[in-house]
Amino acid sequence: MAIKYSATILKPNYLMTELDYNFDANNNEECAKIIYNFLQFTSTEQYLNEVPFPVKGGKLNKAYPELVFEPNKSIIMKGYIENSFNNNKDNVLVALKYCENNNIDVLVL
Repeated sequence: MAIKYSATILKPNYLMTELDYNFDANNNEECAKIIYNFLQFTSTEQYLNEVPFPVKGGKLNKAYPELVFEPNKSIIMKGYIENSFNNNKDNVLVALKYCENNNIDVLVL
């Protein structure tokens, strides 16, 4: 039976900087696929996440001080998003953090 998830998607470099997305999935792997599909994101490689992200004291950390992607709870991928406005592929980094109560924090840079 599918589980109800809620994702908060932060996109600081885009016109619409924050949105909520609710969906049903069976597991975390399926969650990632659904979110990537929603974002029109194609992953090209996994970003090594051996230390907490974002870097403490950096611009991103100052803008979102409560947002931390810990290695054991997060997936960070490099790839691109199809930009339908100008038909380009925008290179991005997408980070997913699995939180309590089936909530997911998503950051698109």
